[in-house]
Amino acid sequence: MDLVLSGVVCCIILLVILALRFFHHKMTARKYENCNMRITYSEVDALLLSNLPEYCDTKNKYDHVYAYDEMPLGRAMSFLNFFERSIYDEEPYLFLCKRATKENDFSEYGCIIARTGAYFSSELDADKKKKPARRKDRSISFNGMSLIRSIGSILVVTRYSPDKLLDEVQIIGVKDAQVARILKNIGKMIVKNEIGLSYLKGNVVEVIETEEKEEFKTRFDDNRSVYENVKKEEIKDYTRETEAILETKSTEKWVKNAGIGAIRPKFSAFFDEVKNLMNGSRGNGYAAEYANNTVDRVKGRSVESAAQKLDEHGRQVKHGADRLVNDVQVQTKYCKNAKETIGAVFEKKEAIYIRPDGSGKMMQIEVPRDQYKLALNEMQDRIDSGQVPNVSKGESAKDYVRRGFFTYEQSFNVAKSGTIESLSVDAAAGAVCCLSAAGISSVIVFAMAIWHGASPKDAMKECIYSGLAILGKGTLIYTLTMQLSRKEIANVFVAKATTKDGITQGFQGFDNPVYKLSENVAKKISSSGLAASGLGKKLGLDKMSGRGLIGGTVTVAVVYGPDLVRALRGRISAKQLFKNSVIGTAGIAGAAAGQTLIPVPVVGAMVGGAVAGITSKAIMDHFIEDDAKEMFRILKEEFIDQTMLAGLSQEEFDDVVDKTVGSKKISSRLRDMFQSKDYRNYARDSIIIPAIMEIMTKRKVITDEEYNLALLDVALTE
Repeated sequence: MDLVLSGVVCCIILLVILALRFFHHKMTARKYENCNMRITYSEVDALLLSNLPEYCDTKNKYDHVYAYDEMPLGRAMSFLNFFERSIYDEEPYLFLCKRATKENDFSEYGCIIARTGAYFSSELDADKKKKPARRKDRSISFNGMSLIRSIGSILVVTRYSPDKLLDEVQIIGVKDAQVARILKNIGKMIVKNEIGLSYLKGNVVEVIETEEKEEFKTRFDDNRSVYENVKKEEIKDYTRETEAILETKSTEKWVKNAGIGAIRPKFSAFFDEVKNLMNGSRGNGYAAEYANNTVDRVKGRSVESAAQKLDEHGRQVKHGADRLVNDVQVQTKYCKNAKETIGAVFEKKEAIYIRPDGSGKMMQIEVPRDQYKLALNEMQDRIDSGQVPNVSKGESAKDYVRRGFFTYEQSFNVAKSGTIESLSVDAAAGAVCCLSAAGISSVIVFAMAIWHGASPKDAMKECIYSGLAILGKGTLIYTLTMQLSRKEIANVFVAKATTKDGITQGFQGFDNPVYKLSENVAKKISSSGLAASGLGKKLGLDKMSGRGLIGGTVTVAVVYGPDLVRALRGRISAKQLFKNSVIGTAGIAGAAAGQTLIPVPVVGAMVGGAVAGITSKAIMDHFIEDDAKEMFRILKEEFIDQTMLAGLSQEEFDDVVDKTVGSKKISSRLRDMFQSKDYRNYARDSIIIPAIMEIMTKRKVITDEEYNLALLDVALTE
């Protein structure tokens, strides 16, 4: 019984609703029949604009809020195109704009309230990186509107339909309660003044319709056809590689820092090999070992510095080899003449440097390049006199004398900073250290660029650039560290140093203040209480050296210096500098941790640096957005605003893209834009408009003669 009663009540309510709708339809039909007053668009504008309040509250929900008198018409036209409308069909009153989440999406979302309706667009799948951007477009037409109600952010619109039994009802959620209230107020004004019925009956007219406006509208239609083709996915193709460049540049930062971190263990090994021996009284001899080791490594030979090998008692091996080159024992001797050089490997006319392989034969003796011929003669005399064991008289001395790559004089210059020889050797040694890390980093950058959407050609360019950047930075760090840690600086302005018998010993030198200061500071740090603590030992403070202190300082300068200079010049923000520094530090620290956990040379460091770099960037992106991303968004907005009104052909449009948002130099242009402080005006006046003007100047100039001939031709053919 209760169920039957409930059914009856529901039927009665439904009938009442239908009756009310039918009654309302009849009342509206009567108004429609009596609606004969003509109204102009200007009068409609005045009525509706008077009901648009201030929109301060909406600014927290939208990236931009544009009122009627500051409307960016190009961007408004781009937005309306998705609804098959334009600024020539509509008069936009209010543009509540939200940027696209995906960087390669040039669309804008939000709402436009206009003369004949309201248009809403939402971004879908914004949080799904792998899915293409999608949009949901909805609209409310004022045409025929006879009633409007709002329930929170939901609007219920009733629209009169002359050929139907009942009015049409549209229910739409606008996701913004304030916008819903605004539209409700405007709707009431439309219903009260019968504007909706006037639209439906065709009583709203344009008082002035000039030929100029028709001509401009025709030009717009051509321009719109270009953009409508572009907006259907092609514009994503234009900017996908630009986005890939920006993403790859961002990736390169942590890859480079991981690469620098991966190089540091090799630097440490080279520093331990060289020690401070070049700063001693026999520094030229140790400098010769270092220099010849470096050249052999550059030539691709297997090189091991054996001079510092210790025996089972922890003492240096007596009469051991200085160097092992492709497993050949080499003893390096650089004395002032060939006789002394060869004589230094004999005691009491007996060879003292014997190979440890059981053959009993003598090691190769490496001599200064300029002494080689005379040294061969000296060794030959020793062989013929029986001083060289297990060698027959008359056997060639060439198997026992090795020509060094540097002369006696050059060995002294290698031991001093500021000489061509020392700079060349340090740079070559630094490059050798960096090659493997640069190679692995290049592969990573190439892969990341491809994954971000770059073409193979552009990915290869970025890959080569990244590898060269790591090679260059690493070489610079090593070279500066070695140069600043030498005890003496060459004085090239005075006469060269010579022995008593006139043999040149390279440039004279003067004390290097950086070396002295770093050694003093390192000594104080290593002997401090903090260094003796557990934490200090873990940080290696108890083993701090002057060269280590210099190396750390130089690394900071090279890694963070460019960003610091950009910040001081105003090309990046202080927040960007901080963000880059955090990511850089994480990459270098992660490389060290990775090398410890994965003890594979370079690979472990690159893995650790990559993980730390990606993680720190993801965390920092959550708090601080890159300057480049914000600048690129503004550039996109100005690009749309200007090109939509420029009347460009498809070919011209493509050229403008290549010169602006699709430029290969986009990173530098965005930094220039940031430096200007007036981002939007710079993007418009210094990037977009000059590109459009450059394209337009290439258009063919129509002369009066061509015009008159064409006119005459038409007249004659008609």
